[in-house]
Amino acid sequence: MPLITIPGGVWFPGRISAFAGPISSGAVAMTASTHRVGFGFQAPKSGTITKVRWITGTVTTGTTVDVRLETATGWRPTGTLIGTDTNGAQVISSSNDFAWFDTTLTSGATVTEGQVMAISINNSGSGNLEVGVVDRSTYVVPSVFSFNGTSWTRVAGFAPSFALEYSDTSIETVTGVYPFQVATTTNVNTGTTPDEVGAKFKLPFPFTITGCTFQCPAPAGNFDLKVYDSDGATQRLTVSFDKDYVKLGYSTISLYFTGTFDFLPNVFYRWSILPTSASNVTVPDIEVNTAVLMDSFDGGQDFHWTQRTDAGAWTDTVIRRPLVGLYISRLPA
Repeated sequence: MPLITIPGGVWFPGRISAFAGPISSGAVAMTASTHRVGFGFQAPKSGTITKVRWITGTVTTGTTVDVRLETATGWRPTGTLIGTDTNGAQVISSSNDFAWFDTTLTSGATVTEGQVMAISINNSGSGNLEVGVVDRSTYVVPSVFSFNGTSWTRVAGFAPSFALEYSDTSIETVTGVYPFQVATTTNVNTGTTPDEVGAKFKLPFPFTITGCTFQCPAPAGNFDLKVYDSDGATQRLTVSFDKDYVKLGYSTISLYFTGTFDFLPNVFYRWSILPTSASNVTVPDIEVNTAVLMDSFDGGQDFHWTQRTDAGAWTDTVIRRPLVGLYISRLPA
């Protein structure tokens, strides 16, 4: 199948561009029976939504919350369910700090692709708890909203953290939503274990990689970026990075490789950061609670963490992903 050049190319996974700094977890509190936390969004595909997956923050006093799929106005929940019984009760105990829940709706919600709707998590009784969200920059889409018993208020700086499960058991990507469990960083240098980390990836079609983009606090040492063939050993692409390229702060760095390589469909390859000094390079990543939640991110489970030490055997972790994107310059005609 011939490959054609895409003017300007395509970054994949595309969500790398949404992060302007390190990811950290956040939370929105519900301390009274009238309090709610809501997220407006568009249905990622047509079908029937049967479950809402979401995470708590700190739980001071447990309760039963009402998890609802509602119509939306201005991306805010309206209080009206999108269908009969499109809500579900979820018991939260005081020991459920930062816990993921799969709340089954009483009746599945039939939606169409692109339909605007909202999730509303409603407190009840004497519950005192937080709903987990993602702490981001001031401007995020979609927004997180908090209801104080009278009106909805946009919570600046937070992005939603939830996932939708359809009746076919698929977990679908919702643009701007980040359902991860924890954000971490790994320091690597020539003397650490591991000393080489990156992403294992595959795509269902042939493609050409020309460069990559990744997030990194200002590195203390130099390193090489590499792409390996399916054997995990044969180097296909590389570029060296000088630490002086980034002096301060947290940056999204984009670089071109030396040369290009045509990759096959449905074959795993590896992208890596390999330090060339004893000074640390800090690599950020996210980790999800269970592998299926990775399907909420671009690339799904086929784009995940990989690492090794001293050019030895690779170890892969499907529930974990570095914040990296690939610059794809050619795709099938």
